[in-house]
This record gives sequence, C-alpha cells and structure tokens, in this order.
Amino acid sequence: MPSIDVFNQRDITSSRGRFSSPWSDIAQQYAPRTFLDALKLSEFLYVNNATYRKASERIVSYFITNIKLSGQSDGELQKFRPVLENKFNVLEHLNNIGCDYMAVGNSISQIIPSFLRILKCTNCKTNGLDTCVNILKADFEFKVDDLSFYNKCNKCGKRSRHMVHDYPDLNPENIKLVRRDPKSITIEFNQERGIANYWMDIDPTVANKIKGGDRYMVSTTPWSIIQAISKNQKYKLNPEYTYHLKENSIAGLRLHGWGLPSILSSFKDFFRIQMLRRYDETLMMDYIVPMRIISPRGGAAGNSIMEMANMDTFKQNVQGAIMNHRIDGADWNIFPFPIEYQPVGGEGRNLSPREQIADEEDRLLNSRGIPAQLYRGDLTFQTAPAALRVFEKSHQALVHGLNSATQWMVTSLSRIMKSGNIDASLASVTLVDDLQKESLRMQLMQASIISKETGLDSMNINMKAERQRIIEERKQEQRDNTKAEQEMQMEQMNLNTPEADAQGSGGDQSQSSSPMDVQAQGEAMAQQLLDPNLPETSRRQQLSAIRSNNPTLHAVVIKEMEKLRNQAGTAGYQAALPGVIAQNQQNAANAAPAPTPDSAQKTASALVEPNLKNSDLLVDSALDFSKVAGAFPTSIYLTRADEFGLIKWGSQQLGLNLDQFGDIRRNGTLKGSVDQILGMKLIFDAKETLFK
Repeated sequence: MPSIDVFNQRDITSSRGRFSSPWSDIAQQYAPRTFLDALKLSEFLYVNNATYRKASERIVSYFITNIKLSGQSDGELQKFRPVLENKFNVLEHLNNIGCDYMAVGNSISQIIPSFLRILKCTNCKTNGLDTCVNILKADFEFKVDDLSFYNKCNKCGKRSRHMVHDYPDLNPENIKLVRRDPKSITIEFNQERGIANYWMDIDPTVANKIKGGDRYMVSTTPWSIIQAISKNQKYKLNPEYTYHLKENSIAGLRLHGWGLPSILSSFKDFFRIQMLRRYDETLMMDYIVPMRIISPRGGAAGNSIMEMANMDTFKQNVQGAIMNHRIDGADWNIFPFPIEYQPVGGEGRNLSPREQIADEEDRLLNSRGIPAQLYRGDLTFQTAPAALRVFEKSHQALVHGLNSATQWMVTSLSRIMKSGNIDASLASVTLVDDLQKESLRMQLMQASIISKETGLDSMNINMKAERQRIIEERKQEQRDNTKAEQEMQMEQMNLNTPEADAQGSGGDQSQSSSPMDVQAQGEAMAQQLLDPNLPETSRRQQLSAIRSNNPTLHAVVIKEMEKLRNQAGTAGYQAALPGVIAQNQQNAANAAPAPTPDSAQKTASALVEPNLKNSDLLVDSALDFSKVAGAFPTSIYLTRADEFGLIKWGSQQLGLNLDQFGDIRRNGTLKGSVDQILGMKLIFDAKETLFK
C-alpha cells in the first residue's frame, strides 16, 4: 500500500522563527502515517462514532431508489427483475457498498458465479454417470500439495484418484456477491493508463482449513483460490466480476489506484469531539453523585459537646443509623446532640460540555456534507427544498458510484444467466421537486408535448405496468358485470317457477327445498331454456349462472333438457319416417346408381335416432355425408334435436368439438387438417339439405 504524509509534512508543520507552527497540534501526533493505518483509523472512527455512522447510513439509503431496467423486451425484464431484487438482493448490496464507501473511501466487491463440483474416477476408462460423484456427497480425502482427490468409485469400487470438474450453476440464488477487505488487497496500478490488477491476501483461517482438507471449504471454495493456496500465492481477482468504488482525490496525491478516505479530512473534528466526551466521562464518574458528610454541630468555646464526646463512638452510631435506615426507612434515630449534613460535589451537570459536544457534532456533520437539521429531523418546510438540493448536488460522486455499481451487478448477473445486455440505473431522487415543476410537467403531458411515461416517471409511476393494470381491472369489471347479470337471470327464472309462486303465496314454508321441489323447478327451467326464440348466448349464460349458484339444480336442468330433446326427436322421426321411406323408394327406382331403399331407410333412421352416439351407422370419412344428402333430394322437416344430433355425431367422427363447429358457422374459418376442414364443409352441406 502507498505511504501518505498528509498530516505530517515537515515543510508545513515545522517551526519557523520564534513561534511554533499553528498546524502542529495535539491531533497531529495521533494522525496515521501509512495508508494501511489510515484505513484502520477510518474503520475505527466509523464504528465508534454512532452519530457519524447513522448519518452516513442515512445518506446512502437516501440515494438508493428504485432500479430502472431497459434494453430488452418487457417480458424479459419482468422475468429478470424478481431475480435481481429478490434472489440476488441488489438493494442490500448497494447499501453495503455505499456504507463501505462512506467509511473508508473504498469498496471492492466481487461476484462469485455458482458452480457444481464433480469428482470423476481416473481408474475407469469409460465415461458415464456411474464414474462421477457430487463432491458434497463424497467421502473424499484432499491433498493440497498436488491438488488431488481420493475417493471410492461407485463403478469400480476402488479408492482411486479422482479428477475435479466444475460446471456452471445458473441458479440465481447461488450467485453471491462478496465484499473484500481493502486491507488485504494489493493494487498493481499503471498510472499512465489508469488500469489496475487486484491481488488479495487470502485469509489465513481459510488457507489453513483448505490445507487441512476441510471438506466443506474444499467443496465450496472457488478452484482458483484453492490453486493460489496450494502455491502460497496471492489470489488475483477476476476483472470481469470485480468492481472498485473509490473516493476521488486531487492529482497531487499518489495513491496508486486507491481512494483516500474523506473521513480523514474531519479527523481533527473527531479528535475534539472525543476529547470533550472523555472530559464529560470524567465528570460523570466523579462529579455527578455528591459526597455526603455528617458531623456534630459545634458550640461556643468551652461549651462544645465535641470536647466531651468520643468521636469514634459518634462515627459508629452514625453508621449504624444509616444502615438501619436503609433496612427500614421509617425508623427513628436518637442522638444526644445536634448533627449537621453537608453534600460535597455533584456539580457535574453544570460542568458537562453538552453544548460544546453538540456544536462539534454539527461541525463534523457539515464538514461531511450532511445537514445537521436533516440528521436530527428538524428541517423546516420552508428551507427543505433548497437545503436538500444542495445536499444532493454535494453527493453526486456517491450517486454516480451507486449507478455504476448497479450497472456492474446487472451486467455480471445477466452474463451469468445469459439474459442479454440490460441497461440499469437508479431512479432520480424527486423529494426536492417543487410543486410548480410538477404542475408544469403535468400540463406538458396533457398537451402531448411530452410522453406520459416521461411525465409520470418523476412520481415513480411505471406507465406500462399501469396500463396493464387498467386492462386487468376492466376485464375484472366485465367479469363481475357478467356474473351479476347471470345471477339476476337466475333469480328471474326462480321467480317464474311454480315453486316460487307457491312459496310466495303459501305463507310459512320451509326454507330448504325437497328433492321433489328441485325436480319440479328443473323441469320448469328446462322448458324455458328450450324455447326456440331464446338466443343461444342467453341460454349458455343462464346455464352457467345455474351451475355457479346451484350445481344440483343444474344437473337436473341438463337431464330434463336432454329428456325433452329426445322426446322431440322421437316425435319428429315417427312423423317424417313414412314419407322419407316412400320418397327414397321412388328415387331408387328412377335413379342409378342410388342407395337401395333399405340403405336409405337405415341412413335416415341413423340420422334421426335420438341417441346418435350408439347408432349402427359408422362412416370412415366425411364423404359419406354426401351420400346421405343424395338419398334425400326432397327437403324434409325434422326437429332441432335431430340437427344437433347430426352435428354432435359428425364432430365425433372428425375428432373436433362443438366450439369449432360454431366458429366455422359464424366466421367460415377453422384451424385444422385438410380432411377436417373438408369434412366440416360436407357435414354442413348435408345439414342444409336435410334440415331446412
């Protein structure tokens, strides 16, 4: 580390003439002589001065705001943000880096990529999973001299030498950030180009555990550090995953890549505060509690009781009276002569330098760029904007450093996770923005001079996220309105049933419905839902409302609807079958080739069969529907249940569902295979011919 002589330059502090140098004071004698001593002193002052430490933490936390991400799609950024903030804890790392910066003027951080360490048997010539073992599950022996592992192989069963292989682990929870101790770092600095290499003295405790073969340390320590320990060398930090935030200094100080702790500029302020506190401590120890004296009261000369009394006996009596009073505060003590009580001391409160300590602390905070009113929380509303604006401008170096640290962490994390290039920065502090500026920004946004995202950015409002929330709210409102309409339709249907009329006119009836009531109510609802004039959309909504409110009633309604459809289909079949058969026979006699009467009858019977899924008519392709249509040159009139049965049966044959039938009916489009689309068309051609 470099040597510094900031406090002890002889050409300035040496005496000249008859008077001593004003710069040579008591504090100078305790100033650090080397840079290592300066780091140790800075750490000591930061840890032992609670006022400065808490003020520094408030400064750092003041400038750590929300992180803005860009450079990738919204979907990629939404996936990356939870990893960055929740699993990697970027805000906590930023706070720690900022506190190191405020304490010692240097913060050296390193991101350690996660890895999975595998041991592979060298005795087995083949490659396979049975020759490898996770080092965390292995009972191995490690020798640091030749970096060899000895473990029992699962395949050959021998305790042989194993080779170590590290594979990258992309789990973001295992990626760690480690802050290195600046006192253990050596910087190899090229001042002509401003570039540097960082070498670290490995902690002796870690080195001894590695050399001793500690399994946990060997299994979890990066291999490059283990290699450095084996060679008794310093560990070179990877520049891609290393970040050094340092205090700026003047060019005349040759610091060789280090930042000079700015806390040293306030060293003499710390020294004076400590002197006052030590003086106050002495007062508290000796001048707070007064010394109490009891003595016999003196009289005139020749008539004093002290001339006749035994002072030893008096002392014993007084001490006994004091002891009795401590045991029983209500006791009485009798002396044959008057006594005097006199407190001595106790003026420590008047001598305590509280005001001087407070003044020195204010001077210290101001010298560090911290408004004392901001630290104490008594900053007035009138002076806050100007004071905070000056405060923010005076710490631009810290803000820039935190932004650089944020970008470095995001870049390193995205490189490990292979998430692409992502730009990151901290949102600007907006506490000191005045009302006029905010009002002007809103006016410009409303006039479309600036974008909504720019206008709302100062209030930490994400326009894209808010737009998505608005869409979700509208969807939820639409769902709630649909549900309310369904419930109202359900209530209206309940009021129209005979059971509801009976309950309204029957007076005192049971609140619970019997099975017979449910059956009757289901039959009434089924008849209403099968009304030909009722739109299909309303029918579905009412069925959905019934299912949501009363699943039992819904099952009864569905059963009754199927029953009514089957009855309608049977009635239509019986009414139309004689004419169909006669027409088919006439067509068979006049046309050739044509289906025989028996086959036409069988076809017609299958089409109008109420339960088509059990029909004997099975076709291999949709072309059979054209034959069905050709068997009926004259239009016939069947029920809607028969039409539904044809569509339902055709969908089963083509492997489609009823929704796809509805899509092609409304839009004329269908996503599917060529056979399915062709079959759909032929089915509807047959339907149009048969069901007019």
